[in-house]
Amino acid sequence: MKWKYKALLFILTLGALIFFGFNNAEATNDWDTYPAVIDTAEAVTDVYRIYYFEWHPNAADDDLEIQDAGGNVLWKIRAAIGAPNHESYGIEINKINRMDVSGITVVTIDGGTLYIHGHIQ
Repeated sequence: MKWKYKALLFILTLGALIFFGFNNAEATNDWDTYPAVIDTAEAVTDVYRIYYFEWHPNAADDDLEIQDAGGNVLWKIRAAIGAPNHESYGIEINKINRMDVSGITVVTIDGGTLYIHGHIQ
């Protein structure tokens, strides 16, 4: 039975690598996927329906700040611990479930990857 657990662990690890990607890629934002994948500060002007933000910080004390086009803070947080390999214990989630968010500006993202779960209105 031990080989079944090893096989399951291998499949889960491989699946996580495929789903989350390998961490040696250059920083690029992709606003056109679901969820949107953001790892550098950037602003977009589209109107969004946002369900929640999911942030995988790299290290403790990484900062994240997200605002709408009017400068209203949607989320501002400092990571207590990191999740450099997407471990679940370091993931921060903010469920805002807001409609008609006009423009999104990622003001600060010190490290890690932000996933924006939502869509363009």
